[in-house]
Amino acid sequence: MTDSDKIVKLGVSMDTLMTGLTMVQEHIRFADAKAALIATFHVAILGFLMTQVDALGGVAVGDRISVLFWLRCGALAGYGVSTAIGFCYAVACIWPRMGESAPPCFLHAGHVARHYQRDYRRYCEDIVTADEKAWSDQIASQIVENCNISTVKFNLVGRAAQWTVAAVVLWGITLVATVLPTTKERSPATPAAAAHIS
Repeated sequence: MTDSDKIVKLGVSMDTLMTGLTMVQEHIRFADAKAALIATFHVAILGFLMTQVDALGGVAVGDRISVLFWLRCGALAGYGVSTAIGFCYAVACIWPRMGESAPPCFLHAGHVARHYQRDYRRYCEDIVTADEKAWSDQIASQIVENCNISTVKFNLVGRAAQWTVAAVVLWGITLVATVLPTTKERSPATPAAAAHIS
């Protein structure tokens, strides 16, 4: 007895299987939405930074033997790397996955387009003549395939979120290190003050 025979024997309706498939597809759309939000965040921050080129140039100004100088330069470089990696993970999550490794299915756009092309009548005849066992087998295979796609997408968006948090922290460190100049980077003492000290 095959898995699809067991499904039919247990009395699992087509509505139940379709509800399960719809729920899994909702998970995929949720992961895509979160990845799109992360990618949009990075693009918005990059757009803002492009208008602050002069301010960013000031990060590399100062005494190169001071700790704060290397701290803000290192934090800024780390921010750039973290942002690039986080953005790439977000794009990888949004990247479409057709699930071509799944068995042929009447509900799979790629399979239908490749197998039937524009033969609408043959497609209609096949879905009308398909029995409940065939439908159960095909829908169940799509649930499994979509679950695998959902898992991959959530792993990618999770990594994108982690790198985004790292980028925000590094950007905060850069700002703090920029507004805290070292002693040698402060305004030099006036001649009178220097004479008084001597």
